[in-house]
Amino acid sequence: TGEPTEILTGENQGYELCMEVKGIDVLLTGHQHRQLAGKMINGVLIVQPGHMGQTLGKVAIQLENKGGNWEVVQKTSELLSVDGVVPDESILALASTYEEAAQQWLDTPIGHIKGDMVIRDAMQTRLQDNPLVEFINRVQMETANVSISNTAIFNNQSPGLPEHVTMRDIVANYIYPNTLKVLRISGQDMKDALERSAAYFKQYDGGPIEVSPSFLDPKPQHYNYDMWEGINYTINISKPVGERIVQLEHAGKPVDMNGEYDVVMNNYRAGGGGDYLMYQNKPVVQEVPIDVSELLANYFLKHKTVTATCDHNWKVIHD
Repeated sequence: TGEPTEILTGENQGYELCMEVKGIDVLLTGHQHRQLAGKMINGVLIVQPGHMGQTLGKVAIQLENKGGNWEVVQKTSELLSVDGVVPDESILALASTYEEAAQQWLDTPIGHIKGDMVIRDAMQTRLQDNPLVEFINRVQMETANVSISNTAIFNNQSPGLPEHVTMRDIVANYIYPNTLKVLRISGQDMKDALERSAAYFKQYDGGPIEVSPSFLDPKPQHYNYDMWEGINYTINISKPVGERIVQLEHAGKPVDMNGEYDVVMNNYRAGGGGDYLMYQNKPVVQEVPIDVSELLANYFLKHKTVTATCDHNWKVIHD
């Protein structure tokens, strides 16, 4: 439709291409993880096959020669599921050397955990502080040398970290190639950001705790719920959206709404991604141009054994 469904991060210009660039018959799109097919925008056929190789985008074009010029007279697009498709052995053979090397790298032991960082229930992980989220935040804080950090559990398939950690475990939990930025924000920005995260939950009505439809449609956006370290806060999901942060402290005192705080976060969030408008155009104090997954792996390689800790600095409640 051309109407934004989330903040415009400058990454997705598909609609603009369809509307402003003449001569495009078909636009193959990606990045948004959506499944789109059979739709025209300004006469341009579009297709987007979801993510992680779940479907194949198929486009069929019929051409006719009219006076020496080939013209598209019909075009269709559809998505084909890959479920049950038998792999082509010749293609597997071509990639086998690289596949074996990748699997060997993924299974490389890099460290151990003393304690428990396994995720057994994604919703429970988002309802109260837990060792995995605290570990990621503390690595970010140590890397950037700041005292406040936020991060997210990107999807409901994040398994957490087992006792014996491999590279496969790291990339299974931190699935995006994010780097880090330190922003200087106000106390009001901090509260606004926490309210944005608190909107992840439907207003509590006495039944099961549920995710708000706005974080599920048009695609799941579990990665837009942030959890913080270095501050103490409480979310009350019985209250309306925008009024859910009922406690917010830093260093034992209420956060000063006019004060300034340096916070480390991933680069997607720092740019305002996920409708975190309060971060846009804020001073960037520091950039760390290393993937967070690499930072986490390097932490294990350096320390060998990591103790699972949890200071319970935040929680979600309901009246």
